[in-house]
Amino acid sequence: MTISSQLEVETVQNELTVRPGDVLKVLLTVGVLLVAAQIATVIFRFGFGYEYVKGFVPLFNMDGEGNFPAYLSFIQILLAGLILFFIAQLERKNAAKHVVEWYVLSGGFLLMALDEGIMLHERLAAPVRTALDSETTNVGIFYAVWTIPAGIIVILLGLYFLRFLLALEAVHRFRFMLAGALYLSGAIGMELVGMYYFKAVGGDDAIFGVLVTIEESLEIFAVTVFVWSLLKYCQQRYKAVSIRLY
Repeated sequence: MTISSQLEVETVQNELTVRPGDVLKVLLTVGVLLVAAQIATVIFRFGFGYEYVKGFVPLFNMDGEGNFPAYLSFIQILLAGLILFFIAQLERKNAAKHVVEWYVLSGGFLLMALDEGIMLHERLAAPVRTALDSETTNVGIFYAVWTIPAGIIVILLGLYFLRFLLALEAVHRFRFMLAGALYLSGAIGMELVGMYYFKAVGGDDAIFGVLVTIEESLEIFAVTVFVWSLLKYCQQRYKAVSIRLY
């Protein structure tokens, strides 16, 4: 047997097995640990008045940027986007319906991952606030004004993906919609509540810290559920998939 054939045999024997349940356990464990760390930061800040604690508070504060919670959110959403792209490729290869929708979903999540990195949605706040003249106009609970264009986009996307969702098996449709509902309740719902409270009290306090914890926890666990749901979709529809590197 030649060296090349030996290498070929070894390559065929090597397999990478991805179990949706194992991925779910890892993501849930990391998520629970980060939520526990966030609760600790709230206690440190508002129970004892400590804003640093040898770097612990800024490192795990879910209301901060460039720290562990922000990195986890970026990685989770990027992972979802890559899995969606992978599914889109498989669906296209098998001439399935709604291939375009899978690609659009993939692109949307990759854009969301980019947003996590550069805080694009926060940059929407200034022009929307200017258009609404929110400094002099009472915008009510919509103090987080970026949620207004975001809400409109969500409604339009919901209409666009309606046929796609209805074409899915009931179990997959339920999982996807559950993940979406959890994410929107945090990213938009709790964001509105939190910012309205922040404006009402004129600053950051323990209650606002709890609201942030709920908001970010919903987002983390929503994406966790979605990643697991995508892997379960692959498991049921394709059983096993081989990847060849050229």
